[in-house]
Amino acid sequence: MHTELTRRGFIKQVAIGASAAALPMVAGGYSANERIRLGWIGMGNRGEQLLTEVTTRFVREARTVAVCDLLDDRVARGLQLAALDRPKGYTDMRIMIEQERLDAVIVATPPAAHAEVSIPVMQAGIHCLQEAPLETTVEKIDALARVARKAKVVFQIGAQRRYHPGFTAALPRLLEGEFGGITFMQGHWHWPWTLLTHPIDRTGGMFLDQACHHFDVMCWAMSEKPPITCSAMGYHQARPKAGLRTFSPTHVAASFRFPDGRLFAYTHLFCLPKRFTDEQLQIFCENGCLDLIRGMFYDADNTERRIGEASGDDSMKGTSEMLRDFFTVIRDGGGRAPRADLETARNASLMGIMGRMAMSSPSGDAYEPRVIHWADLQTTTDPETKPASTPAGNG
Repeated sequence: MHTELTRRGFIKQVAIGASAAALPMVAGGYSANERIRLGWIGMGNRGEQLLTEVTTRFVREARTVAVCDLLDDRVARGLQLAALDRPKGYTDMRIMIEQERLDAVIVATPPAAHAEVSIPVMQAGIHCLQEAPLETTVEKIDALARVARKAKVVFQIGAQRRYHPGFTAALPRLLEGEFGGITFMQGHWHWPWTLLTHPIDRTGGMFLDQACHHFDVMCWAMSEKPPITCSAMGYHQARPKAGLRTFSPTHVAASFRFPDGRLFAYTHLFCLPKRFTDEQLQIFCENGCLDLIRGMFYDADNTERRIGEASGDDSMKGTSEMLRDFFTVIRDGGGRAPRADLETARNASLMGIMGRMAMSSPSGDAYEPRVIHWADLQTTTDPETKPASTPAGNG
């Protein structure tokens, strides 16, 4: 094994590479039988899941040449899963990037390491598929956005609901006005009886880490327009007097208002009896209700019709389609953006941070409901905003 990656301030890392000229695409012009040379960074649960998917369904499209994780046992697991490709193992991503001729990298690290990992990958001229959320703070989201917009590589986000067969059937019809105008949106993601122990400094909190996938869908329904205000309440069941800075909330109720006044009501709960654990996304329209999870449309008389494939219990539905899109865009030379890209992920992740701010005191030491406006995020990478020389340190 190679030496372990030393964690450094990612802002310094960005400053070193951001001034360099963007590198040309490494991948492109593949022959019919040539496989994409793939590297992996992060071999936790999601990394294992994606690697298994690639080695079982995409053996003709990609070949795993290297796997990297800070932990030796996870590297060993990655090498085992991709054994037929005979990859090399690393615990330092910089050495992997320097020593391997990589066309693409899949990043499945904890969310708070996304910028630290994905920025050097893109600056090395390597295509990047990074898991959601985009990042855990506004500062790091802005840093990632500036690099990704300049990079001459494919940057795709692992937002599999953008590829969910039911959602891809229903959302275009919604946006074309088939069901009438949207009047209200609601959703939830409810989990069983377990207290959260995830380190909030690594995940950004489970509200951001998980709910960003649902926020992504609602921004899609809103024609990629983010909300303008959010109000939220939250707390930790075992430590109700604690603050978000220490404990990720077990119970959250949030409301978002979009520019035209339409509302999205959302709850994210843990510690529930099993029969109440599921995910829901409903969009109410002038002509009825679109139930995205069930793939059904119900009109005013409760007549139902199938619109798309139901999710069932598979919250990962769309993962295979997501990977296929990544490989296809690379093979096509990056002539189009992937369906889940920087801009869509940016809106969804900032929504998560917006909700996190709205349920907490400004210091983060207590759960305290308040109203947060999009402008309060102080993001410097809104499309109409000229980036400032020093990014804001919020979130």
